[in-house]
Amino acid sequence: MEYSGVLTAKGAKYELSQDLRAKLVLLGDGSILINENYKNDRQVLSKVAYFKNIVTDEGEFFVPRDRVKYVTQEEVSSYYDDSSRVAAMQDANQIQKTVMEIISIAFSEKVTDIHIELRAPSTFIQFRKLGSLYVYQQLTFEDGVSLCTALYNSMTLSSGTSYNPRTQQDANMRHDFLPTGLAGVRVATGPTQGGNCFMVLRLLPLGQNIEFSTLGYSKAQMEALEYCNSTHSGGITLVCGPTGSGKSTTLQLLAKQNLLKAKGEINFLTIEDPVEYPIVVDDEVDQVILDPITNKYITKRIKVTYSARQIAIASTDDAELKKRRYRETVVAAMRQDPDIIMIGEIRDAATADAAITASNTGHPVISTVHARNAQMIIDRLIMVGADRNLLLSPDMITGLFAQHLVPEICPKCKLKLKNNLDRVNDSLKQRLEETFKEHGGLDGIYVRNISNGSSGCGYYDEKTDRRCYNGNIGRTVVAEFILPDEQYLQYMRDNKMYDAYRYWIEKLNGYTMMAHGLAKVKNGVVDPESLESKLKLVTYQDNLGVAIEDVAGALNA
Repeated sequence: MEYSGVLTAKGAKYELSQDLRAKLVLLGDGSILINENYKNDRQVLSKVAYFKNIVTDEGEFFVPRDRVKYVTQEEVSSYYDDSSRVAAMQDANQIQKTVMEIISIAFSEKVTDIHIELRAPSTFIQFRKLGSLYVYQQLTFEDGVSLCTALYNSMTLSSGTSYNPRTQQDANMRHDFLPTGLAGVRVATGPTQGGNCFMVLRLLPLGQNIEFSTLGYSKAQMEALEYCNSTHSGGITLVCGPTGSGKSTTLQLLAKQNLLKAKGEINFLTIEDPVEYPIVVDDEVDQVILDPITNKYITKRIKVTYSARQIAIASTDDAELKKRRYRETVVAAMRQDPDIIMIGEIRDAATADAAITASNTGHPVISTVHARNAQMIIDRLIMVGADRNLLLSPDMITGLFAQHLVPEICPKCKLKLKNNLDRVNDSLKQRLEETFKEHGGLDGIYVRNISNGSSGCGYYDEKTDRRCYNGNIGRTVVAEFILPDEQYLQYMRDNKMYDAYRYWIEKLNGYTMMAHGLAKVKNGVVDPESLESKLKLVTYQDNLGVAIEDVAGALNA
C-alpha cells in the first residue's frame, strides 16, 4: 500500500469535509498536521484516532508513533490550496515557475540564501554558497519587481499583506511551491538607498539524523553538549552566534537527541518565530505483532518517527504585537505539560523571565540569544531585562555556547602552505608564525586550491554528500563553551568579567572560538585566510595547545 500527496484533499482516499480540512491534513508519508487552534476538537481527535489505526499491507501502522504535529492554520491551509506540489506547478503562472526553478537549482547546489537585489536599471540574483555570494543571474529592474511582487503576494503565507518594496516585511513560502527535501523558505524584504530594494530567501532544508561530530565540534565541545542534553532537572542552555552560524541546526540537533534518547516518550515543546525546521527524528524499535500466517506473536523491527510539538508565533508586521504574542505564547506553554522547552530566541525581559521561570520549575530550556561570545551571553540577557539574581543563581545556567561557521577545505586538492607561501600575504604569514611558534610553526597548515574554480577538483564524499567547490567542501563549526560552576558565577555576580574569563581559561580549561579555528587550521581543516575573513586577524590564544589536541581527538575518533 503506497500513498502520496495529500490524502485528505477533495477526491483523495481519505477526503475530509471542508470544515475538517481547515483543521487537519494527512500526508502520504503518514504525517498528521493539526491546526493548533483545534488541539482538543472532538472531530479532530476522532479522525486522528482513526488515522492512527490504519494498517498497511505489511502489517505496520501507516501513521508512525508520535507522527502528529501541531502547526499554524496557514500551514494546514497551504496543503489544500492545490492539493500537491505537482498541481501547484501546473497551475502556476510563468513568473511563479521561474521562482520555483531558481529555488530548485539553488537547493540542488546547496545554496543557503538567495539574494534578489533590485538596483536600477538591473536586478541581480545572487546565491550564497559556503558563506560567499556570487551572481547567478541578471534581470531587468522591471522583471525583478514583477518577480518579487508575484513571489510575495502569491507564493507566501503573508497573512493578507501585500508586497511593499518601501518597507521591511517577513513571510514564509507556501510548502506546495517548494522542492522535495526543502522544509521551508523564509522571505525577508526591505528598501535600499535611491529607491531600490532587496529580497532575501533563506533556504531551510529538512533536518537529518546527524551527530554533533558531523558539525565540526571538538571532543570537549561534544562532551559539553551531551552533558547539557542529559541534565533534565531544569537549567538553561544558550547558544549565540550571527545569522547563518548554525544556531538553529544546533538547537534542532539537541532536540532530536532528546527525542531519540526518550524514544519519543516526552513532550518536547518549541516556540518559534517562525518555525524554521520540522523537528522529526527517525528510529527503529522492536514491536510485537500477530503473524496472520502462523497466528503467533512475533517480534518485528519497525521504523518509527518522533517529533517535537512546534508552536509558531502568528505572523504580523506590527513589532509590538509580535513581541506581545511571543511573550503570551511562552507563558501559555508552561501550562501545556512540557518535559523540555525550546524557545527560538530570548529577545526581551518577558521571554527571559519565562525561560528562568521554566527552569525554576524543573523544565530544561534551550534557546538562542544575540551576543558576541559565550561570556557576553549573561550580560546580554541582563541587558534585555532578565532578573540578575535569578539568572546567576546556582544551577540556573547549564551551558553557554557561541559559534560561527567557516569554510572547510577540500582534503583532496588542498595545498601545503610551506610549499605555497605565495598564496598568503606576508603579514598573515608572520601572524601564523608567531601564533604557532610553540606548536610546530607552519607545519600541518594547508590552503585551499582555487585553480579549479567553482567546478572544483571532482572530490565527492558520498557519506556526507559534500563535493569540492572552489577548493572547499562545506562549512564547519568554530565554537566556544562555558559550563559555569559556582566560582565562575560568583565572579559574574561581582562584575569581575576579567577574573571570570581567567578562571574559565585557567581552571575550566576553556578556549575561544578563535582558538578552535586556529586548531582547525593547524590540523589542516581550515584555510587561515578563510578563518580571518569570518572572525578576526589571527593572534595567539590562551590554551591553543589544548584546542589543537582537542580537535585532533575529534578528527581521529
